[in-house]
Amino acid sequence: MAQQRIFGRDQELAQWRLLADSVAAGRHAGLTVSGPSGIGKTALLDEICREALARGWKVLRATGDETRQLPGAMLWQWFAPLAQEHPAGAAPFDGQGELLHRFLTAAEPNGSRDALSYSASWVLRSLSQQQPVAVVVDDAQWLDELSFAALMDISSLLLDVPVLLLRGLRSGGDGQPPGAPGDRQAAGPQARRIVRPGDLAAGAELHWQLQPLSREAIESWLAARQQDTLAASAARLQAASGGVPFFVRELLERELQDGRLEPTAGEDAVLRERLQRLPVQERQVLGAVAVLGEDASAARVGAVLGLGPEPVAASLRHLLQSRFLAALRPRPRVQHALVADTLLSGLAPQELSGLQWRVAEVLMAGGAAPAAVSGHLLAACPGADPRTARVLLEAAADARRKGAHGMAVQLGERGLAEAGLPEELRRELLVETAQARELAGDRQRAEELAREALAPTAGTGARARLLLAFAETLYNTGQAELAAEYYALALKELENEPGGHAGLRRRAVALAAGAGFLQLQFVDEYAVQLDQVLAQDPAADGPSDRLLLVQEALRLTVAGE
Repeated sequence: MAQQRIFGRDQELAQWRLLADSVAAGRHAGLTVSGPSGIGKTALLDEICREALARGWKVLRATGDETRQLPGAMLWQWFAPLAQEHPAGAAPFDGQGELLHRFLTAAEPNGSRDALSYSASWVLRSLSQQQPVAVVVDDAQWLDELSFAALMDISSLLLDVPVLLLRGLRSGGDGQPPGAPGDRQAAGPQARRIVRPGDLAAGAELHWQLQPLSREAIESWLAARQQDTLAASAARLQAASGGVPFFVRELLERELQDGRLEPTAGEDAVLRERLQRLPVQERQVLGAVAVLGEDASAARVGAVLGLGPEPVAASLRHLLQSRFLAALRPRPRVQHALVADTLLSGLAPQELSGLQWRVAEVLMAGGAAPAAVSGHLLAACPGADPRTARVLLEAAADARRKGAHGMAVQLGERGLAEAGLPEELRRELLVETAQARELAGDRQRAEELAREALAPTAGTGARARLLLAFAETLYNTGQAELAAEYYALALKELENEPGGHAGLRRRAVALAAGAGFLQLQFVDEYAVQLDQVLAQDPAADGPSDRLLLVQEALRLTVAGE
């Protein structure tokens, strides 16, 4: 396919070339390109990446996804191909970079969010020793919580290395980024800066807020297409499109004649009109493709809509010919985000919720990972489906383990909104959501959920295990005093059956000892349990017994005994 020329961005491209020279000389920089949908952010990023590759740079690209909120998806898109090529322990995944390799390759990766940011920065620094690196993320406003935190951290951790951090960010009509969890408005500076060579000190943080195309830029576009270049024609086209490149292209593709579309009709009128003229079935197919996103396929579209292969294939071909789709392979892909936004915004809330639900059902039936399904379930109205709750529970647990605590809270609370759940499933959701709330800093709600989970829990052992889980979460979030209370409550619960649950009792004591609570209510019980373990046959030792012995060995080592 021929390289598509972009118009009206000569100043930005000239600034990019100055910036590229500075980065290549060893000065890191950050650049945010912002503007409303259709203004040409992605086209400009594509051109910058093309030039960077021509200069011999390493280019890593990622894109945020509004629906598929997979924890760490940006890091996966950037680094997974490298992790497949290079083993852990070898550059660039040596040193602190090993943590990122484990995150990308392990089934259940662990590690703090801060440590992951340091590890990603290490890998980028290592890569930049061979060649300048451009790390690019488009649609940054849709990044998942973990990716967004890493993006913000990395920008402050890369010092004096040839790395350019390039972000595309959709903003509203006032030029400000849309509100989102985690105060995503911090992603871009507040004002546009004109780049001069003297400005490019290490750590330069720049912002291009893209403006609508001028009449002169549209005239150049018309000239390149060998169409009418009269100033009046370009002026009318600018007025009708608002200078937004996407709408300029829409009008040009329709080969509008002067007077065909009045400027007062609105910039997106041409797109709305084209969508309204589509047959109902084709609009439905396009909607299914838009909601499926990265998971779109002809078979899945058919399953979502209950259509056979032939009508789906025919609709997809016509949508491609009509420029609603950009491609059919390797998957059907909507031509531009504005197409999907305009189409879906025209659906009634219940209709859109039903579409999201049907997509989730198809993905679940196909064995998709819970994290890939959960975004659709978040967008669908709650019902009374245990399968939905189970998927949300698993996705919440995965998000919590990866440090995406805010996302874990959303998923857990959405799971609890399902009606008529089995008691055990609801208890699991309460526990998971309570832990996520605590990790996210919402202690009041966490305690409410914890009490609700504990109330229906029957049996001494089950209640003690639940209390221990809460104690560990509290301790891991630095709530030492409250954790001590829960450890004590677990031991008190076990006193209801003095002769039972020996292994669980020793686990509680060992965990309390490991947390440093060797005083007051714990010290006597610690000594009693340790004596019992030492007196028994070592062949009879279980996991809790060994955990207690390890804690005692550590205590003796620290004490020098």
